Amino acid sequence: MAATSFNKAVNTLLSVIGEAPVSSVDEGHMTAVMAKTTLEETTRAVQMLGWRWNTEPVTLEPNAQLEIACPSNTLSVHFSRQNANDTLILRNGRLYDLTNRSYKFTAGTKLESELVLELPWEELPEEARRYITIKAARQFGDRIVGDQAMHAFTQQEEYEAKGALWRAETGQQYRTIFDNYDSQKAIWRAFGA
Repeated sequence: MAATSFNKAVNTLLSVIGEAPVSSVDEGHMTAVMAKTTLEETTRAVQMLGWRWNTEPVTLEPNAQLEIACPSNTLSVHFSRQNANDTLILRNGRLYDLTNRSYKFTAGTKLESELVLELPWEELPEEARRYITIKAARQFGDRIVGDQAMHAFTQQEEYEAKGALWRAETGQQYRTIFDNYDSQKAIWRAFGA
């Protein structure tokens, strides 16, 4: 079975409210445009949570202007525990130092971080596409129709799709308690390592 296309996902949203499918969202069909917007909003909201498939480890360094720029599709930046820094935030695609109130960093600065990236629809795993589609369909139905019986039906489907996404997210990782920096630090301290 082929992966869910963006247009197919939009048509799923339309089917929830009883609308006929469209071959293209750019047809000027107002309800299809609203469905597309809801799907895009939901896609971004789900990706903001930061999943294994859209989180990448990166070493950030200042550019020639001594600013640390992040890719344009960066949703958030998280720093490793070793160089955790709660005074750095992402603003307008660049890191901003709240303490110094500046975008400028010293040359040679290297920050180990994880970037949560907004991926295009085609790069999402199928479990994520399904969950996003069902979540967006429930929200779209609530906005347009507001039928409680329909809401309960799609909410149950949403729970099932979210469970499948979580199984895919956690089932492919072989994590132990020792993968956590805080646990490692406690063990090293206890055994004098």
